[in-house]
Amino acid sequence: MACVDGDMVNTCQPNQPTNEICDQIDNNCNGIVDEGNVCQEQCPDSDNDGVCDDQDVCPGFDDNIDTDSDGIPDGCDLCTDVDLDGFCAEEDDCNDSNGDVNPDSFEQCLDGIDNDCNGLTDQNDPACEQQCPDNDLDGICNNVDNCINDANSNQLDSDGDDIGNVCDTCPGFNDNVDTDSDGTPDGCDDCPLDALNDADQDGVCGNLDVCPGFDDTKDLDLDQIPDGCDQDDDGDGINDTIDNCPKLYNPNQLDLDQDGIGSACDNDENVTTYNISISIFDGWTLFALPFKPLGIDNSEELGQAISDAGADCDVIMRFNGATQLMEDDILGLADPSFTLSGTEGYFIHCDNAAEYEYQGTLWV
Repeated sequence: MACVDGDMVNTCQPNQPTNEICDQIDNNCNGIVDEGNVCQEQCPDSDNDGVCDDQDVCPGFDDNIDTDSDGIPDGCDLCTDVDLDGFCAEEDDCNDSNGDVNPDSFEQCLDGIDNDCNGLTDQNDPACEQQCPDNDLDGICNNVDNCINDANSNQLDSDGDDIGNVCDTCPGFNDNVDTDSDGTPDGCDDCPLDALNDADQDGVCGNLDVCPGFDDTKDLDLDQIPDGCDQDDDGDGINDTIDNCPKLYNPNQLDLDQDGIGSACDNDENVTTYNISISIFDGWTLFALPFKPLGIDNSEELGQAISDAGADCDVIMRFNGATQLMEDDILGLADPSFTLSGTEGYFIHCDNAAEYEYQGTLWV
């Protein structure tokens, strides 16, 4: 008989004695159980916890100490203290005192609590994107935000129309009242009762509309006549119906290639021009015009151009081939005036000398 773990055990075996092994039995029947170093040799137990090293769950620590009874000895358990919701109070659980706050909980938006312990609260948590869409990220769900396109979260609404001041189309008036359904609240609508009063949608109402059917705000030549009703869009004094360049200021109607499109807006005009210089003497000067001056059609315009060049002149004359007479034109007077020609000679009387330079084209 032997005392094993406090109990008397019959160690006698029905067979012949065998070599002693570490099994709490007197295998060799010498009256000693597991004598000598037989157990240390057959079952090394480095941490002396009664568990052989090859079966030791937590080497170096006592496998028999398991405070939270989770099957993991304390020495190898990262979480030996479990709180009321079953999560480790030391690491996973961000609020040990609230059983509804743990990694398995679902984020409840707009409660100011990190319900799922992922470090993100409310609108910052992706879990809230479906529960509470918040376009401007001001912490207010779209369905209750009075200004969903601005991060201004103060929700100020001075006129009480449920539209925040920042997004208010018509401050001081109810944006929701639009009698004529033209998209402009009555408070800011020049024609609140009838959208037809502004049929051309130019913001000008009824009898104030200068050009019905057209946008009164478009005035290319700034003459205060809307383009839609302006017969002289470029403001050059020539009606659009006869203007060879109606959108560009060109009062001289110059058309070098004679294609009906004014030179000012003709992108493919290909006409050779020549630079001419004529010396004007003190007294009488005889000269001819080898090329037609650009923008100058008659003697009055020629005289003015020569005066602009610095010559102080008072008379210009020409020899009329048809009548064989000299004809004169007093400078500065509208009439009489004669058309210029490339086949005639001109006389001009001036009180000083000057150089008249001009750009011209071939006579046609």
